[in-house]
Amino acid sequence: MLTDNNNSSAYLNSSNNRISQLHKCFLKFGSDSLQNINIITQTIGSLLNASSAFYNRVDGDLICSWGKWNSPGDLKTCENPVNRICSHVISSPKDDVLHIRDLQNTIFAKTDPTVIPYKLETYIGKAVSLDGQHIGSLCVVFQRDFIPDEEELKLFEILSSAVSIEEKRLQYDREIKENADQYIDLYKNSTIGIYRSTPEGKIVFANPRFISLLGYNSLNELKEINIQENLHLSKDDRKKFIEILESEEIIHGYIVKLRKKNGVPLIVRESARVIKNNSGEVVFYEGTVEDITEQSKTEKALIENEGKFRSIFESGGSGIIILKKDGLFVDVNPKFCEIIGYSREELLKLSYLDITHPNDVKISKLMMNDLYSGVSKNIQIEKRYIRKDGSIIWGSISIGLFKDKTTD
Repeated sequence: MLTDNNNSSAYLNSSNNRISQLHKCFLKFGSDSLQNINIITQTIGSLLNASSAFYNRVDGDLICSWGKWNSPGDLKTCENPVNRICSHVISSPKDDVLHIRDLQNTIFAKTDPTVIPYKLETYIGKAVSLDGQHIGSLCVVFQRDFIPDEEELKLFEILSSAVSIEEKRLQYDREIKENADQYIDLYKNSTIGIYRSTPEGKIVFANPRFISLLGYNSLNELKEINIQENLHLSKDDRKKFIEILESEEIIHGYIVKLRKKNGVPLIVRESARVIKNNSGEVVFYEGTVEDITEQSKTEKALIENEGKFRSIFESGGSGIIILKKDGLFVDVNPKFCEIIGYSREELLKLSYLDITHPNDVKISKLMMNDLYSGVSKNIQIEKRYIRKDGSIIWGSISIGLFKDKTTD
């Protein structure tokens, strides 16, 4: 009975020692998942008093030791995975711990180039999974015969699961880095200016487009200026922008005139949102600016040209009409109404064929088809019209094609 008690006491001490080492292992963990995997590998090797321990990981077409403990100095980090014991563990559909004894007399003595040179006798390994697929194996090897007990097999389960968790962290880290790289690339190469500023008007950061848009040489140069004092042509515009932004917390498409470093005016379309701290205080404005200076000039010119056209259209001495592709009138000027004898309201319900002489309908259709198909860019024709009172008049007509976004 005394011997049994001593054995029980020894087992208990051994078990407590293993739990203590396991706790120490996890307490050493930091933010570097690869370092954590190495700590796990060292722990399993030490706990089982193995000759060496490894975490072998599939890496492209190779299998590489991402974790090592007591590894021979001449052992390569990455090798061809074909016919190696760890490859057998990874490719197996089973999740059980694999225990192989008497390695020198197994098939692996012929296929795995580490078995004979390093006089390996025992292998214990467990597959590590990521997203349901085996990607690596945590293993220990012995230069002696070794039979693990239940508790040691359980340690393998725990520590291989810990490696799986670190693999998941590595995956997240890679995805975060990829997303960050994409964001940085977008930030640097965007054709739209991106900025962050304080409510007081100091620029915290800006992308290259924002800096060049305003004619500055660097972000540091921009940080020296005040938005309201140096960038806005009108201080009232800045005040109105802030009032809207702090009231609504977001603003879209705000048109404002800015001043470039050299004093040249710049018209931009600005969108922004507020950034608050944990106390709910506004600490930053974050937004984008798009240069619409040329667009504004074009729109202004179009408005001016439209005004000139409308003046000619309304007071011209010749009849002017605008038709849809189907021949219906879109607009007619007063002189055309006078010539034809219909009111504008009456003509807008008709097509040009309704007032064309029957003998000229066919030639009118052919010429319009040539115009729409691109055969002719302009058409000049003399044709007959039927006035509202039934009388027939001749007219000399010039027709051109005009397209816009709303009508054909």
